[in-house]
Amino acid sequence: MRSIGILFCAIALVFGTGCVSGNRELLKETAPLAPVEQPKPQEETDELSTEIIELTGSIELESPFDQFLSQAKVHYVDAVFARDDGDSLEVEFQLSIIFDILARIESYNNMDQIQYEQFTGFTDRIIREFEEYAPQMRELHEKFTLSDLQEAMQSLTDDYFADDGSKDYIVLEDRDGHVPIIINNRVETAIKMFQTKRRGDMQSWIVTKAFYERLFRKILREHQVPEEFIYLSMLESEMKTDARSYMNAIGQWQFMDYTAKSFGLKIDYWVDERRDPIKATEAAARYLLYLYEEFNDWYLVMAAFNAGEGRVGRSIGYEHTRDYWKMKTLPRATRGYVPNIMAVAAICMEPEKYGFVDHKPKPIWGDFDTLTIRQSYELEKIARVCGITFNKLKEINPELRKLSTPAYSYVLRLPKGKRSVLQQELHALEVSPSTLVYKVKAGDTVSEISIKYGVSVEDIVRANKLKNKSQIFVGQTLNIPQAGSSYLTAGNTYADNGSVSSVSGKPDLSASHRKIIYVVKPGDTLGDIAERYDTRASRIRVWNGLVYGEFIHPNQKLNIWVPKGDSYQTVKQYYTVKAGDSFEKIAQRYNIPVNELKKLNPSINYSKIYPGDKIRIQ
Repeated sequence: MRSIGILFCAIALVFGTGCVSGNRELLKETAPLAPVEQPKPQEETDELSTEIIELTGSIELESPFDQFLSQAKVHYVDAVFARDDGDSLEVEFQLSIIFDILARIESYNNMDQIQYEQFTGFTDRIIREFEEYAPQMRELHEKFTLSDLQEAMQSLTDDYFADDGSKDYIVLEDRDGHVPIIINNRVETAIKMFQTKRRGDMQSWIVTKAFYERLFRKILREHQVPEEFIYLSMLESEMKTDARSYMNAIGQWQFMDYTAKSFGLKIDYWVDERRDPIKATEAAARYLLYLYEEFNDWYLVMAAFNAGEGRVGRSIGYEHTRDYWKMKTLPRATRGYVPNIMAVAAICMEPEKYGFVDHKPKPIWGDFDTLTIRQSYELEKIARVCGITFNKLKEINPELRKLSTPAYSYVLRLPKGKRSVLQQELHALEVSPSTLVYKVKAGDTVSEISIKYGVSVEDIVRANKLKNKSQIFVGQTLNIPQAGSSYLTAGNTYADNGSVSSVSGKPDLSASHRKIIYVVKPGDTLGDIAERYDTRASRIRVWNGLVYGEFIHPNQKLNIWVPKGDSYQTVKQYYTVKAGDSFEKIAQRYNIPVNELKKLNPSINYSKIYPGDKIRIQ
């Protein structure tokens, strides 16, 4: 959005329309183009005309002064944005460009009175607004030329990069086929940060690295990518498979959706391969090689991984250098990105030297059996058949987004020795329904349908390959994904205008849970009951063969499963206060003495309860 705003401002400034950012007033408009007098229309004739038509007016092209001043205004806007972002280095760099342009205008030395007023007004405005970034600007401007001012600003930005020279340049490791691990002033600053402010993060990354290091290095080597890029993954995601950024980049390599798909990763309702250590690392290796083909420099590849190849390419074109350590126009985060990677690498090479505890690499991640499954089965049932925990199964299949395997042919990973066990028992497992078919009626929206059936809008859009979630029509049939409700009968259940039939098939969780029979009371809802037993309404539906939208009624008996070790008497149950409620009414409703209810809620002022308060009733 920021780049669009800058582009708009630049276009507006070039054509003299001006641009306002907040309460800032930009400078005087440039003169508009003179109108062109159109030639008079010629009378129609059958003969070919060879007459040369002369324009009686002339087109005024922008003068060098106007062109230079327009460029300076664009960089002024960039400086304002950088100041608002708190990026002082970027402000100083933009000011150096502005004064370079103004020095050129000054050397032009052919300004008329109006141009001179524009020039001096703009210069004074820059000095007034940005004096805090270089207090000597005003004094210099009073005594010397703008060329001196430009040199002074240039020295400010050079200070940041000065210590990256050869005198402070230490190479820790430099082998053929590897990224040179170096330490300079900026890397030392990053190391100190990881030793202090982010010490806990760094130690945690070292622990996590031990689980994936052998796998990552193996894949990177096979794709002829330097193994040092493992440190990029540590910095990007802490090497967590479920890492998600505020920009919705996901996985250990923090792929955005479009980049992931471009390099062969599958993302659909059932799976997100950005979360898979093997598939995502292979895709990352392909992406890194693609970037290397463009930049032919691994430091620039790292920068492009962070900022995008287009952004790095523009900086190279502007600065006429391909040396990352000398580039000044990269975004602030990217200027610190490679030094941070070098710092992580230096610490991981000698953790004890920097005060961290080392963790040696574990056996290579990925030592498991596989079995191709062609229908959807609930993961919890598969885990129970294999004699492993649900979490263990999910850990080796992190790409799975739902509680069931996909409704298409899928290669499921299993711990060593469990393939034959599952293969023998698979035929006895109940197949999960993949979808419920819904016919759209007048007034329906995808959002309302998603709420009704307890699935996300994104899932419905993906399951039906909708290009626009707002374009559904009456009579259209939509597939509503039903992953996780595997206790329903196999196949599809048809819903017409929201009417669905209850289906049979109830779970047996006796291996890990205890069943309680709950008698529905007047006014109860599944949400209320679920809240009392610290579970979900969707689970209660599954446990009792109910479908979404089916009503419950007083005196109806519901199966509630609670973890073993808990009893009906010891399970904490809560009631959410509604408008008009009082302690007495709640006590009467649940047949509890008022004094007993007060004892269960010692921290609550029973004379003042409000809608939304949680009252313990058991």
